[in-house]
Amino acid sequence: MTDLECKVTYYSASVSRILGYDSKELIGTNLQSIVHPEDLDEAKRNFILI
Repeated sequence: MTDLECKVTYYSASVSRILGYDSKELIGTNLQSIVHPEDLDEAKRNFILI
């Protein structure tokens, strides 16, 4: 889950296992920072990232 500024506010254990990040590493981090630069445009279209 993210807030309106795309900062991670909640990160499930399942997502942690899939992406390999500990939830404490990403809480408060902007979601765009974990998207590969080559995939950012598509992620913005799919997830409406600003």
